[in-house]
Amino acid sequence: MVLVGVAAQRNGEPLLLRWHPLHVWHAFVAICHTVLGTLWDPIAHRTVRHLGARLRHGHLFRLHVVNNVQYDTVTGLCLDLYLARRKHHHRHHHRHARHTHANDSADALEPTQRDRPRPVIVFLYGGAWNSGSKELYAALGHHFGHHGFVCVIPDYRIYPRGTVDEMVHDIAKALAWVKENIPDHGGDPDQIHLIGHSAGSHLLLLTLLMAAFTEAGVHSHPGLSPTNLVLHSGFTTDSESSRSAMRRASDRVAPTLPPPLPVTIPPIASCVLLAGVYDTVQHLDYERRRSVHELSGMQRANKETKENMLLRSPTALLSAAITAGVADPSASANLLAQIAHTLPKHVLVAHGTNDTTVPVAQSMTVADLLRAVKCDVHAHFRTDMAHTVPVADLMHASPFFNLVCEFVNDAGQAKGGSGETSAPVDKVVVKPKRRAGQRANGRAATRVVVESSDPSS
Repeated sequence: MVLVGVAAQRNGEPLLLRWHPLHVWHAFVAICHTVLGTLWDPIAHRTVRHLGARLRHGHLFRLHVVNNVQYDTVTGLCLDLYLARRKHHHRHHHRHARHTHANDSADALEPTQRDRPRPVIVFLYGGAWNSGSKELYAALGHHFGHHGFVCVIPDYRIYPRGTVDEMVHDIAKALAWVKENIPDHGGDPDQIHLIGHSAGSHLLLLTLLMAAFTEAGVHSHPGLSPTNLVLHSGFTTDSESSRSAMRRASDRVAPTLPPPLPVTIPPIASCVLLAGVYDTVQHLDYERRRSVHELSGMQRANKETKENMLLRSPTALLSAAITAGVADPSASANLLAQIAHTLPKHVLVAHGTNDTTVPVAQSMTVADLLRAVKCDVHAHFRTDMAHTVPVADLMHASPFFNLVCEFVNDAGQAKGGSGETSAPVDKVVVKPKRRAGQRANGRAATRVVVESSDPSS
């Protein structure tokens, strides 16, 4: 039998696909779509433009970034810091940068602004749990910094170096580092906002839920055992025979929750979830229909079995926490209280309704469950938003970037406390402009024109 090798890995070894014409054809199409799609990928385009701007105005970028700051001495993982700065209103400032090199502090915050802490953005990238790097998102970090945020982009262990359990621990340690050290870089430790994309959204929400589970003592509570959580997640039938079968299967595969977090994560002011996967079992079925499940690291990173994947799916964990009160009311009430305390009050969920990489149903379901645990959820679903568009839109002045900035500002003000003393971030000015010769839905098409001195815009 002919075997076809693919780039995915299992336990560090290459995987082999058994020869099946339809299966191999689908995998081949998926690979070609990924490779060729890079030519039109908006993130790639923005990254190339950003690199060009860095070549022309390198010193302006270097002034406002701190690369490779180690946040975990055990794993050696690092993060990049993009410092807040006040943008110039002189639209041609960057053309004369060579004349202002001796006075580069003009590009930094003014004294009245410099003394005020800035809101902090922590961005978690995606990549199917087996790819990705903080360096790919420098344009995003610089753009947030240009508009008054301190932006932090950490690396985390991707598969096969780490499973989802290790990824969650890495993210928790990065957040603890931010809480402890961000004041040294002009950030407000009481105004930490999280943004995740795709697998990064999954890890973001799972990290927050594991923080709540750790505080609630779920790992040592018999009434909230992994088997019971799976049974109450709503992803199995209610028949006694099915429950018994699930118990026998669970006993055989020994399902486990991700271990308790090694650190305490700081309070989060808000989070933005972009095109995320929140039910890994459902998404595995979708990947199989597309014949990309062997290329994706999701199943292997999430501990292989259905039960373990459910225990690493935010939708299943939220559903289990809500319905577990039937079996153990006191334990469920304590867990729900911890979830409400840990999750930010303000959540923005954004997804494209025509996203072919991750179906929009994932975000619709998690939005409903977050509302059920008393989060104030803002849903933003657009037909023209492909899977990578939300991230690309955060790399330049766009209506979506403006929406995210306004959401974060509103969440920071609603949180109160030190948020009242945080310096406000710059508002993006967006002007619609007609593009001659093009029409959309019977009307003249528009393009976004932004007044900005950001060299990378």
